[in-house]
Amino acid sequence: MPYSVRTQRLLLAASLLWAAFVFGQSLLPGHVSSSESGFIVRLLQLFPGSSGWDLERVEHLVRKAAHFTEYAVLGILYLLAARSRGAIRGRMTLPLFWGLLTPVADESLQLLVEGRTGQLTDVLIDFSGVLTGMAVCLLILWLRLRVKKSGEALDKGKPC
Repeated sequence: MPYSVRTQRLLLAASLLWAAFVFGQSLLPGHVSSSESGFIVRLLQLFPGSSGWDLERVEHLVRKAAHFTEYAVLGILYLLAARSRGAIRGRMTLPLFWGLLTPVADESLQLLVEGRTGQLTDVLIDFSGVLTGMAVCLLILWLRLRVKKSGEALDKGKPC
């Protein structure tokens, strides 16, 4: 069943705002982006046993994990926006299309920013985040439906 027009608009707006946030991060010059990652690395250095870490490698992993996470959230929002218009079946093409187009555009945009590079591997990492976010969202929706159906079955005295 489709959601209210207000909810549909809210989910679409959330998707667009999050995509704008992602693009905004890509517009940051390389040294600014690196300093943000460096802050996280310094926090990680507070953990015991971190003294032998290759900090350059850790910063690289932090950056890739941030990309993956940003895009997992985007995948969830794209899926929920599509779902808000009705059942998911037959509606996966559009969120998958936008889920791939966004990282392609994002990496292309980075080619124009000082100190940044656009890389195919980053497109793959980003799209993997989109797919993971969508998969987690679908799993949660499916589990929620199963719990609801089992509760209804118990109310009617039927076994699950």
